[in-house]
Amino acid sequence: MHCKITAANKILYLGLEPRLSGSVQGAGGGTDGSDGQQGLGLAGAGVIGPASAEKNCKSVYLSVKQQQICSRSPPVLQAVSAGTRLAIEECQHQFRSARWNCSVSPDNPDNIFGGVMLVNSREAAFVYAISAAGIAYSVTRACSRGELTDCSCDNRIRTRRPNNWQWGGCSEDIHFGDKFSREWTDGAEESVKEGILHGVKGLAGQLMRKHDSEAGRRAVRSKMKRICKCHGMSGSCSVRVCWRRLPAFREAGTDLAALHDGAALVRLAQRGGRKPARLRPAQPDLKRPNKTDLVYLEDSPDYCERNITYARYSWNERKNLQSNITGSGWLPIVMLRSWLSNKGKGRHREMQLPIRLVLSREVRTMQTEARGTHLQLENNRETLVRRLHAI
Repeated sequence: MHCKITAANKILYLGLEPRLSGSVQGAGGGTDGSDGQQGLGLAGAGVIGPASAEKNCKSVYLSVKQQQICSRSPPVLQAVSAGTRLAIEECQHQFRSARWNCSVSPDNPDNIFGGVMLVNSREAAFVYAISAAGIAYSVTRACSRGELTDCSCDNRIRTRRPNNWQWGGCSEDIHFGDKFSREWTDGAEESVKEGILHGVKGLAGQLMRKHDSEAGRRAVRSKMKRICKCHGMSGSCSVRVCWRRLPAFREAGTDLAALHDGAALVRLAQRGGRKPARLRPAQPDLKRPNKTDLVYLEDSPDYCERNITYARYSWNERKNLQSNITGSGWLPIVMLRSWLSNKGKGRHREMQLPIRLVLSREVRTMQTEARGTHLQLENNRETLVRRLHAI
């Protein structure tokens, strides 16, 4: 029986305090973990500590390549763990008001994100991207703090620049963080045979994961900031010393959330000869996505309906869902759903909307107008919703 853990979850399991679980079955193995793969449960909200890092290089469910990387520098697993937690928290922040809210399942050691990772959708694309970004970010920050022996500050740029400023200080080595994140996420693919693990749709799925992971790393790298400090007599600032610093991770997360909304639907395009296959737009007349875009292979499931296969909580089970949309203003497009009808009498007769709109329990009245759809919410304020494109 094949293991149920996806390549993405190999990375994301490291974000919470691990405890070994012998219930995950591996290929050709039993449930006691002796011959099969060992999975991770989730207990508490801690991260892997220095004392347990070396032990966890062998105990957590990692590919052979990842174990080798970890064994070279066991403390790096602590940085990977911190980056994974950062990615999960940012994912949950960005989708806090969406139909899919990036919920995790601590009681499901086989798949912490549930069935959402069974589909190569926009949401899976975001998870791959934010995971790679979180690892690159955390490892880079660990380098500048002196927590890793293989790296430190980025001292490659030391030339004097125009306008009386020069490179100095401790520039954070995003190049090392990028390289490590790429090696780590690619290492998760090493033991993945096409079609064996859930969420893997052959070569197309592998190309999608690598593309989206790279887009996540680029989102962090593109936000690097230049920080300068003045030096000189009596505050003259005759010389400015500058260094590069990571941005707040929220900036990269916000950019990736926007890329999620505009992700490109792609398909696998086989090319003749020895040319490698690549991903192409599903619609031939569309521009090929660049390296900073997110791509996906399959449409997202309907997260509004209860379906334990795809999500831990459905939209209708969430609490305080309307807290962000009561009052006047535009409804955010991420809160739309596919069906809504009003069974009121008179001019508020039952109707089907030509747009996709959030289903709100607090909507009292609703009517269509030439400019859009007119809603009256529970607090008696009104919102005019412009005609929105179907998603």
